Amino acid sequence: MATIVDRSDPLSSAEFVTVDPAMAALVDRRHRKIADWLKSHQFDAALLTDPANQSWLSAGADFSGAEMSGPSTAMFVTPESRVIVCHNVASSRVFETCIGGMGFQIKERPWYEPLEVLLADLCRSRKVVLDRFGPLGEARTEAFRNFRWPLDDHDVEQLKMGSKIITHAVEATCRGWYPGKRECELAGEVSHRLLKHEVTPVRVQILADGRARRFRDWAWSEDETTSTVTIVAIGRYKGMHCGVSRTVLDGPLEGSFAEAWEKLALVLGTAMFFSLGSTPLSQIWGKVARIYEKFGCADEWEMAPQGELLDYGRISALITPQSKVAVPARGAIFWRPSIAMAMAGETVLATEEGARVLTHSGDWPTWDVEIKGSHVPVTAILSRSE
Repeated sequence: MATIVDRSDPLSSAEFVTVDPAMAALVDRRHRKIADWLKSHQFDAALLTDPANQSWLSAGADFSGAEMSGPSTAMFVTPESRVIVCHNVASSRVFETCIGGMGFQIKERPWYEPLEVLLADLCRSRKVVLDRFGPLGEARTEAFRNFRWPLDDHDVEQLKMGSKIITHAVEATCRGWYPGKRECELAGEVSHRLLKHEVTPVRVQILADGRARRFRDWAWSEDETTSTVTIVAIGRYKGMHCGVSRTVLDGPLEGSFAEAWEKLALVLGTAMFFSLGSTPLSQIWGKVARIYEKFGCADEWEMAPQGELLDYGRISALITPQSKVAVPARGAIFWRPSIAMAMAGETVLATEEGARVLTHSGDWPTWDVEIKGSHVPVTAILSRSE
């Protein structure tokens, strides 16, 4: 007979996860970055309610608990202290599993009292800056986004690890696909592969049999799949986001589908090749837009977003013709161009020396496209006829 294990008792000091001195030092450095900014801009404190900024300051902690849509916590940061503000339901979990030993304090209120009352008390008689628009202070959203840029070594390491997991999940699901599987089954499979490796699915799309031609924001349905499936997944691992897309085809690649993919490969190759750190997004976009125009499909990019900067934020900056920001000196870009029913997606690490594709597994077919005399490997379709 199985013994019932009770994990409800509070942890003793000996049971807490050993604090990594390097992680604690990283949190301190990030706090100092905010503290210096507060002093130079004459603010008394910062109120962080954006999950991206909370995760960044805590070096990747996830405060959401059972609410996968986002945390019900806030951070109140002064030059001298950093405080987690939450309800009593979350306080023990947050302290024991998210920020123990990292120098954070906790202020809590009963779950039935509005958290806004406590936040208003903390902000009263103080000049407070907000990372989101709200009534308790002055919002400086771009300033807090810029704190997260460029990515440091810790961020890049987590991004690389997450990229491997997410890429494997999508490619394994594609390899296991067969005609007759329902879109919702495939969504469940890829989500399972992510969750069992502690990756939170943020976006999952299963687009079968030309669905993407009209519905590029399609999620999934109960419909059976027949001839082709595109799987798109964006996941969050240790705070960092990564996206990838793969397509599998039951038969040879031919006709209009092949034509669309030939064009798309050059679009994606161009986007990745010119993804250089410290380069204005509008400049990179100009290169990509010219490829669309060259092939007479300039209207295709208007059908859906083509890419975004991501980090602790799901979308830190959307790439548009009017983008006013530059790629960080070291930043992550998820490119996701589409033409008709053809969709591709890769996450690249952009640096000033060049771009590195993080979502190439080495175990998936690729095509070589030539950009400015260089050969750029671009993910191809997995065709069951090959």
